[in-house]
Amino acid sequence: MKILSLKAQKAILINEKDGNQITELFFPTSMYSYLMKDPQIGIAGICDKIEIIEGKYYLISIKSSNPPLKGSWDGDSIELVASAMLIEKEFDTEVFVGFIDYLKIGERRPIVMDANLRKRLFKTLEEIEDILTEQIVPEINEKIEKCMNCEYNGICNQSSMIK
Repeated sequence: MKILSLKAQKAILINEKDGNQITELFFPTSMYSYLMKDPQIGIAGICDKIEIIEGKYYLISIKSSNPPLKGSWDGDSIELVASAMLIEKEFDTEVFVGFIDYLKIGERRPIVMDANLRKRLFKTLEEIEDILTEQIVPEINEKIEKCMNCEYNGICNQSSMIK
């Protein structure tokens, strides 16, 4: 607690802000485990954390997995942009950047919510729709341990082909 108060005191001096402004800087208004739906694009989800700083919404996805050396895993980024689109619809705002907190290394990595990432989300949604409607079976994951640890292992036809 003493270290946090020293940091706050230093931040007040450096930034020439009062205690309330520094408190907002260190502890922004946040919402946790916020459920959102958008039936129009057919997605729903729970955002781990939404921080609101100066009227702008920043979403944070919390991951306990090991991160890649740089950036983020594609699946993590696509999940983040899906949450960003839900936030945009829910709060009638724009989300330009989100963050993935990789807990194992204690690092927050920024993800820009650009057009390419949004296109990848819609491509993924189309692929899921094809799997469901046309019963197209996806390729077997080459990393057997990942396939065997999948939560759908018990109902997946491919897991029996790997054994």
